[in-house]
Amino acid sequence: MARYPTLLVLIAVGLLGCAEPTLVHSAPSGARVYYRDRFIGVTPTRLIVPHEDLRSPMVIRLEADGYQPQDVTVPTTIGKGRVVGGIFTLGINWLFKPPTTLVDRVDVPLTPVSPVAAAPTIPPAPTSEPAVGAPARTDPAARLRRLNDLYERGYITETEYQRRRSDILKGL
Repeated sequence: MARYPTLLVLIAVGLLGCAEPTLVHSAPSGARVYYRDRFIGVTPTRLIVPHEDLRSPMVIRLEADGYQPQDVTVPTTIGKGRVVGGIFTLGINWLFKPPTTLVDRVDVPLTPVSPVAAAPTIPPAPTSEPAVGAPARTDPAARLRRLNDLYERGYITETEYQRRRSDILKGL
């Protein structure tokens, strides 16, 4: 008779498992998810962590092109079923699997990278030459070279280049 309770306890321990799952979603979806600097998957994805990791704050990182990287702390909760199971087993299952578990779903809103912050800054014009659009104090050839340099480096658009070029040529 003593074999059956021991057998039941072993079966219960075997069914408890040793990891916790949660679903990670992002808005918009398609973000890469990293846990402990290891790639997990692309949202929506399932994150499975060992029980030992639930003792300290769990942080995941989401990255997506065009969005700021997000470090998110995954919240934990007390599993109601585990509390009931602990009561019925007189706390034996808590020795193997604590009542703490992950939330079912983690939703992460991603913040777009500001286009102003991503745009290159225009370097200040040298003091020996006036800035583009300044009154003509130097020869037009130098101004055209400076304008062409700004355009080739991507600091001004083609439309702006054409407009300012025509302004310089009109001043001849």
